[in-house]
Amino acid sequence: WHKLESISAKEWLIRNTNREIYHAFWEPMLRGKFGEENYEKVSMAWIWGKMTTRFASRKNILAKEVLGYPNGSFSHLFQLLAKICESNSAEIFLSTQIKRIRGSNSGEVFMTIGQQGEEEAFDAVIASTPSHIFNRLTEGLSKEYRSKLLNIKYMAAVLIVLVLKHPLSDVYWLNIADRSVPFIGIIEHTNLVGSERYKGRHIVYLSNYLSEDHELYKMTGNELFDTYLPHLKKINPDFTADWVKEYHHHKIPNAQPVVDTNYGKNIPAHETGIQNLYLANTSQVYPQDRGTNYSVAMGRKMAHLALSNLKNE
Repeated sequence: WHKLESISAKEWLIRNTNREIYHAFWEPMLRGKFGEENYEKVSMAWIWGKMTTRFASRKNILAKEVLGYPNGSFSHLFQLLAKICESNSAEIFLSTQIKRIRGSNSGEVFMTIGQQGEEEAFDAVIASTPSHIFNRLTEGLSKEYRSKLLNIKYMAAVLIVLVLKHPLSDVYWLNIADRSVPFIGIIEHTNLVGSERYKGRHIVYLSNYLSEDHELYKMTGNELFDTYLPHLKKINPDFTADWVKEYHHHKIPNAQPVVDTNYGKNIPAHETGIQNLYLANTSQVYPQDRGTNYSVAMGRKMAHLALSNLKNE
């Protein structure tokens, strides 16, 4: 994949497939994922990472992909992890603002925390904020490191979750290459995990990646639902609005790093140049696309690195 870093996906795919295939499938998918302003810059290394991940669970290229999902959702896993951490004297603070991070000559890392703005000292800090937010919060970073942080661009994620009386299709994951449809993916969760676990209801995710100034990102849940609804008939002509028992709207900024050409040269290092202060976020998952598996691996790596460095001081 290293040889692909400097080549755009557009250039490689047109040269190695053909223009018709590129314009019919790859171009609209890249447009949908990274936006009009970014899609032509995306590195072929990102496509390599996506394809490698997709085929990694298959016994051979013709075999079916093997996927899994935790019983009861990921929330059960998170709750158990929190319980184990707390039983080992860890404290967890949710929805707690961090206003400033700075290093010190002693090797301690200081953070200004909460509404009162109290500063506390820590032996080590592993930050997982998006890169540009880490840049804003942190004092004492080098110009070179700040430049790498600010070179990382992100797309926001927008999601409508439908709870339906009937299945929308028999497909688990459906990519939408038709850019007249205002979302890029339909993931019918209950085609992977049986609907009997949800009292016979069918769970469908309508996924999208947008810039934060996009009109769809600015919409309320009701507005977005009304915009999406007519397009579901293109997937299933029998679909009607009364199939929808309920729906939920979620959106989050900084969800998908834009992996442009030569991206690997601009990734900020985990070690920030400030003693005992580390950065571990989705922009550093490369060439694979960000995902839970890679975040877990990165978390283990960072914990080992932080503890090892503390022992050597």
